Amino acid sequence: MQKIAVHEITPFNVLPKRLPFYIDVFFRKIKPMPYTGIFHYHENPELIFCHSGKMKITLADGEIILEPGDFLFVNSNIPHSTDPYLGENEHYCIKFDSAVLDVKASRPLPNPKHFLYLLPDHIIFPNSADSEQLHTLFQRCVDHFSHDNFTKRLILQASVMEIMAYVFDRGLENPYSAEETQNNKVLLDTAEFINQNYTTVTLEKAAKNASMSYSYFSRLFKKFFNTSFSKYVSKIRVEKSLSLLSNSSLSITEIALECGFSNLSHYVKCFKAEKGITPNKFRSLVKNRDQNVTSSRP
Repeated sequence: MQKIAVHEITPFNVLPKRLPFYIDVFFRKIKPMPYTGIFHYHENPELIFCHSGKMKITLADGEIILEPGDFLFVNSNIPHSTDPYLGENEHYCIKFDSAVLDVKASRPLPNPKHFLYLLPDHIIFPNSADSEQLHTLFQRCVDHFSHDNFTKRLILQASVMEIMAYVFDRGLENPYSAEETQNNKVLLDTAEFINQNYTTVTLEKAAKNASMSYSYFSRLFKKFFNTSFSKYVSKIRVEKSLSLLSNSSLSITEIALECGFSNLSHYVKCFKAEKGITPNKFRSLVKNRDQNVTSSRP
């Protein structure tokens, strides 16, 4: 079996602190290869634009074929692989930290991660009248991927923000449905409170932290975050469990309890709902990924 060449691009976040965020950009030409891409995940959202040829992206719940002009958004912590054996193709790929999307406004806005949580696991944008403009933005990101040029960094950030504005505009039914509450700093701080206390947080505790009644907080939370409190917390707990599944020897039951789930069956149910596979299957895929990377090294 042919060994896999693993190409690593030095990202901003391993360099001296020149940027408050991370962006990794490349334009790649792939020739047919007799292997399936490595199944992986990462905390950074990913943008893939197919310039020529065809690409197959494998997700936990199925496969996606990208043709020229197609654009794919993959949300953070979504297991996937890129399979290059469909033939020659050229594609752009951008991975970025959500901090790139931080916008300063006259009144408080939710953390960019808030909007990313509202997006589905992935969104496909087929070739359309917008594809030429999207291609221009992806090419601009490649042209201005510079570690030490201030002007290029500004253009790079602006280009990524414009691409994501397109994703949000078409991926959210109503991204500003809670506009009347966006100046309420208490609610904007709720997400951080949950993130810091995800193992023990309850609706009652969150409502008390926000100095609101249980029923009023529950209604306001659902309106603002576009999901129920329990589903939001379950999503956070599942995301936190990915690292333990990948890097620890804890049992699935131990991981479930460590991340705040009351029992194994509830954890498996929530994990499958979020990722499309069971925790055991996810751990197996990550293990196979690591073995493939190891075997590819000289």
